Amino acid sequence: MTRHICLTSNKGGQGITTTTLLLARSFEEQGLTVAVVDRVDGDLRAAMGVPYTDDASYRVTDKVTWHRYGSVAEADVVIYDNCVPHINKYETYVVVRNCYLSIRRNMDTPGDGVIVVLDKARALTDSDVQSVLRKPVSVVVPIDNAIVKKVDAGLFDRLPTKFTINPLVTS
Repeated sequence: MTRHICLTSNKGGQGITTTTLLLARSFEEQGLTVAVVDRVDGDLRAAMGVPYTDDASYRVTDKVTWHRYGSVAEADVVIYDNCVPHINKYETYVVVRNCYLSIRRNMDTPGDGVIVVLDKARALTDSDVQSVLRKPVSVVVPIDNAIVKKVDAGLFDRLPTKFTINPLVTS
């Protein structure tokens, strides 16, 4: 049975695309086939190094394919990048940074849990985020400059496969 994971946020710049990529790499490391679905035709494609063509899907590695929203995505795991929450249909995680503005914009965003992209320069902790949003923090993803540079360069295949998001991957 296919596992569907929807990542969402009501504020841009929270790390949804980076989290999508790290999840995809972690599932790939477990030997699962992964489809990542781009809600809008933009950042995910570039971050994965997918060429800009009219194709609705593109094989990025042996186990990971990129899909334009609305195309058929068959895999063991399908991850929707920045999608509209599908409560009771898909696993839905709200992706936030540990800052007041992000929390404020996501107070009423539905989801099964929260993924905190942790910026150590911010005052709030993942516990603060959990208590304000009243949802469990499923994963904490620390900001890592080496990863950010690879995402910006479209080097998906050079991202680490073992990362702190593994609790979500093995659940």
